[in-house]
Amino acid sequence: MSSGDQWMPVPTNVSGCPPGLEYLAQIDQLLIHQKVELLEAFTDWEGQNQYVVKNTLGQQVYYAQERSGCLERQCCKNARSFEMRIVDNTNKDVILLKRPLRCRDPCWCCDCMKQYMEVESPPGQPVGYIKAEFACVNPSYEILDHSMQPVLKIQGPCCGYGCSCSPKYRVTSLDGADVGLIQKQWSGLIKE
Repeated sequence: MSSGDQWMPVPTNVSGCPPGLEYLAQIDQLLIHQKVELLEAFTDWEGQNQYVVKNTLGQQVYYAQERSGCLERQCCKNARSFEMRIVDNTNKDVILLKRPLRCRDPCWCCDCMKQYMEVESPPGQPVGYIKAEFACVNPSYEILDHSMQPVLKIQGPCCGYGCSCSPKYRVTSLDGADVGLIQKQWSGLIKE
């Protein structure tokens, strides 16, 4: 973590909210910025990703850092297994994301090999899962609660990463009502 970043002030306790997630009760939008490493920018070398999570005022809310094996990063690229540690401004672990190694494009008949991610908050306590669904064109995901019951869906565009667009992923309730939006801002040909 960089000590020069301006952090969002520590919020007061919110009843019923897990420690460290009180920040989320005060904001309606998060901006996630990947820290770019020079070696990655000019070569095909994959490093452990790092992210700064900010509010719309530019104040840092969280810091996220990937933990993964070097060989998997180089050979499996974006299908690799990893853990993503997310900390608050006191460097306290708030969320841990765990993704095991799975097939990148599993066939529709092999549900056991689809990509999924476990979400823990605090680390060690599973609160939910994100599971890839079979999709011919548009990526689709299911958000599950701690008991593996569906609570939300994410529907992606047919325009994926690597193209010169800003893909939007609709977050919907199970009955299809919009509840949120995830959008990747295209950062230009050099960075993509």
